[in-house]
This record gives sequence, structure tokens and C-alpha cells, in this order.
Amino acid sequence: MSSEKLGIGENIMKRKYTTKIHIERLKKMFKLKEPCRHCPAQRRFTMKEPFEMWAYNPYPCDICQEFVHIPSFDCPCDFLGIEEAIEQTLLAIEEYEKGASAPPHDKSGEINE
Repeated sequence: MSSEKLGIGENIMKRKYTTKIHIERLKKMFKLKEPCRHCPAQRRFTMKEPFEMWAYNPYPCDICQEFVHIPSFDCPCDFLGIEEAIEQTLLAIEEYEKGASAPPHDKSGEINE
């Protein structure tokens, strides 16, 4: 069994939501009209029942909030406002890809101590 997958429920394997996956999905989400009306952790980026496709450890919201350094359970667009959320997210992607400063989860998706 891959270390990227965790067993959840009966015969269901869900992938671990990592910072790397978050960035890949953010890039796709930003191509959509009104990206703040979508969620990178959701199937087809819809705002429905949370995270049917991801394991809950770490919780996808935690990855997202820590990535843009917000101390809230709110989505970044709700907490920061649309323009600021997009600006901070794009900056965080750029910094992460340069390796300048990893968010609390490193490139492997593991929590930094």
C-alpha cells in the first residue's frame, strides 16, 4: 500500500491531501471563472459535501489555511477577501516552488516540526 493512501471506511482507500496536491489543484482552480467560488480539495472544485475523495489526516482545510498562513477555519476568500486571498495564494505558490519558505507542510506533504 502506498504511503500516500490511508484506509478509511470499508474497502475504501482515500489519498492523503498534501501541499503538493493542493498546489496542483489550485493551479487548475485558478483557471476557472470566479475561483473563490470553488474549493481545490473538492471533486470538480464544487462547494459541496467536503472532501469525499481525501483522507482526513491531515484535514484538507488545514493544508489550505496553513498554506496562506491564516489562523481560521474559514476559507481564505472568506477570511481575507477575494483579492487578498488570490494574491496571497499566488505568492505562496511562487515561494513554495522556489523553495524560499515551505509552509507548515513540506513538499512531501508531511508536517514540519
